[in-house]
Amino acid sequence: MTIPGLVTSGEAVEVIYDGTGYRFRPADLQTLVRANILANCGTGKHLRFALDDLAKFTRTFPYRPHLPFPYLGVSILELAEAPAYELLTPHDLFRRYAGYDHDNVAGLAPWERTYAITAKWRMGFATAQAVVEQGLPLLGCVKGVVTLDTIFWPTGVVRLVGGLGFEVAPDRRGHPELGSGAIIDVPPGPPWRLVPAAAPALTSR
Repeated sequence: MTIPGLVTSGEAVEVIYDGTGYRFRPADLQTLVRANILANCGTGKHLRFALDDLAKFTRTFPYRPHLPFPYLGVSILELAEAPAYELLTPHDLFRRYAGYDHDNVAGLAPWERTYAITAKWRMGFATAQAVVEQGLPLLGCVKGVVTLDTIFWPTGVVRLVGGLGFEVAPDRRGHPELGSGAIIDVPPGPPWRLVPAAAPALTSR
């Protein structure tokens, strides 16, 4: 049965594409629902989306295929338990969770939400240290969606068992170029990537 004002996943993909120019896969929308970035308004086994919610989504997260600044992009999914421990003895717990929940249903403290995104990443220490020294922002992407709560500014590197984590500036969030958030391209490959600044667009005289 079709409910007025609600659309299927396939239809939602088209609505978002019409509003942003970015085409998600229906499976991507499932992840965005689990991360509470999009709301499922259906009552059965199939997802249903409110047109009003989709309109707000397209306004909040414009598609930005080219960003004018370099950054470290990391791919994250919905929040899940994934403990990470410091490499140095006594191997203190660095974080309990990995991923992102837009609504913070679990009631995590700010530092827990931060470390769920800024750790742990399998990259070389020199690469991670260069991110800090160059002052690059870290953009956490849920299927390409970047929110104000997933943008951080690394200030230090922490060696973890099986990877690295970043300490970040606690009072610095967001990026002046991204406003309320954005949808960015996420190429296939490793879950993290260093992305250079896009070249300025040529203008005719």
